Amino acid sequence: MGHPTGSPKLHLQMTARRRRKLQKLAEELPVPQVYGPPEGNILLVGWGSTHGPIREAVDRARAAGDSVSSLNLRHIAVAARIDNIFAGFNHVSSSK
Repeated sequence: MGHPTGSPKLHLQMTARRRRKLQKLAEELPVPQVYGPPEGNILLVGWGSTHGPIREAVDRARAAGDSVSSLNLRHIAVAARIDNIFAGFNHVSSSK
């Protein structure tokens, strides 16, 4: 009805509804593409404004001979669908 409530039953129903909406959205959003080889030693994960600096860091590291790739997340809802990408790397690091 659009009014705040403290009802535990209604709270659980609305939380479940929001979760279903996010799960459906996550299935429709594209999985981000890995910048660099799809497997290697290090995968740098970032989002938003870290995209450019991380790509530059990957380019510099690869030029120095390191096995580094990156992944830029645009939608956090796809996080459950990127485990297979993480599995291809020895180390996964996120930007802060």
